[in-house]
Amino acid sequence: LTNLLKQTLSYRKFNMMDEFYIVNEAKESLLFLSMDFEQEMKDARDVREGGRWFDREFVLPDFIETFRGSVRLPALLQHLNALEEKKENASLSMRVAKDAKDVKDVKDVKDVKDVSVNRDG
Repeated sequence: LTNLLKQTLSYRKFNMMDEFYIVNEAKESLLFLSMDFEQEMKDARDVREGGRWFDREFVLPDFIETFRGSVRLPALLQHLNALEEKKENASLSMRVAKDAKDVKDVKDVKDVKDVSVNRDG
């Protein structure tokens, strides 16, 4: 599989015929097994490139600072993840504020109970 991938990459973009290690690293980092191939292919056709859950980019090493390639999300997925994270943080902040208000209300009720106990006692 690695040799076939080397040939395909060399034919399309870069000469990778002598770069077994890099191609193998990319293969191991990016390939996955689909449990429902037909559905995955249908979903892949419906969503534009860069927005699918499985889209990733392999960044080649520069062999000056890094000797290993890395995997990153495409720009569109990075943006969508940032928006989702902001929504989650806002939701969490609202829940914390609501919980703090509920705790304050419980303390107020407890204070009222203490006052009523003092009157009765």
